[in-house]
Amino acid sequence: MKTVLGVDLASGRWKDNGTALIQFTKNNWESCNVNVIHWPNLGLSSTELALVIDRLAVKEKIFAVCLDGPQGWREPNPIPRNGVGRWCEWLTKTQGKTGRYGNSYPMTQLGWIRFSIDVFEHLISLGNAQLIYNENNDIDSLPDGKYHLIEVFPTATWKNSNLQPLPGKQRCRDLNVIQMYKNQLALAYHMPKDFLPTIVGHDDLQAIVATLSAVGLCSELVESEAKGMPPLVLPANNLTPIHRCEGYIWIARPNVNNPMNNNEIEIPDNSPPSADREGATVETIRRGIKLFHYLIKVNQLDECIGVGYADFIAIIHGERRFKAVTGTPFNQTHIKWVLEIAKHITDESGGPFTLTRDATTIYVGMDSFIWPLDNNHRLAENAFADHLENYNYTSEEWELVFPNNTRRLINISEALEITE
Repeated sequence: MKTVLGVDLASGRWKDNGTALIQFTKNNWESCNVNVIHWPNLGLSSTELALVIDRLAVKEKIFAVCLDGPQGWREPNPIPRNGVGRWCEWLTKTQGKTGRYGNSYPMTQLGWIRFSIDVFEHLISLGNAQLIYNENNDIDSLPDGKYHLIEVFPTATWKNSNLQPLPGKQRCRDLNVIQMYKNQLALAYHMPKDFLPTIVGHDDLQAIVATLSAVGLCSELVESEAKGMPPLVLPANNLTPIHRCEGYIWIARPNVNNPMNNNEIEIPDNSPPSADREGATVETIRRGIKLFHYLIKVNQLDECIGVGYADFIAIIHGERRFKAVTGTPFNQTHIKWVLEIAKHITDESGGPFTLTRDATTIYVGMDSFIWPLDNNHRLAENAFADHLENYNYTSEEWELVFPNNTRRLINISEALEITE
């Protein structure tokens, strides 16, 4: 029997770190417990968190520890590729992206990203944790007191398992919502009745999902897959200290070849939309990605085309008017909703992407192309503030890529044809 620990990392408060301990054999689920670490009466730090994780891992002779957070920074001189983050983040479509040393997209995630990288470093420095440096998903146990350390992304595992990802905490205040997702997870992975605890919080359920990637490394219950490239350690130079970069994100799905999993699974399609992503269905996201890619392409060809706020919503719903989607005319209260869906489309596209005009290159998301109807389609200053945080470009750089008096909005008929 093997034991794995999943940790849903949080840098703010001890209690926001979800934990789960799962025991299993090659073909059977044995036990699952959550909230398994007694947090110390100290301020939360990456050093202290690493110490308590390592202490439990050694005590319980854990096979692997799965952390939901980045293990390193982006390789500074990668082979040219799309996106601003690590290769594993591009492949798994993480919401936040880890940039080159000291950078993140959006910058609001930098504190958490640095915290997570530090937790990995402290665990490795303690001498018991070992990162996996290859894509082999048949991993041997280590001597007692030693354990494998892997990076996971539960949202990608939910999706890879053909399940709706667990919404954010704000949408899971009702315990019935968490219960529904927990039941769907148990059904998909053929977990025995009462295997998962009766009461599970949001962070602990994510920690349970985090463990599944390690279960797949040494059982027939789960299939695990590594996304990305091997971790690297870069030497110090005049600009940066010695630091780790890239690495694999491990994701999981039920093993369809396991005899226990031969029954066809039917997952009820009654999940609420993801957190802050109201109205973003599979079809609207598909259309949105097509629109996003088209706008990048035509702007690379020296045209300067964007889309209006109201038209954007109409287009991704296959309609000609905003009112046909909402039943009401567009107004200022809809702007936040529009931008949330635009951010979802950027994430699902694997973006942001680079866009160059003349000598200026910036990273752009779908919202970089959503423009107001008036003022020569120039964005408001509060929008530029958001873009500086999300994509690290200034209003001046945006105007160099989308020059004044050249901007126009895409025609609805043209857009509907493109996104069909």
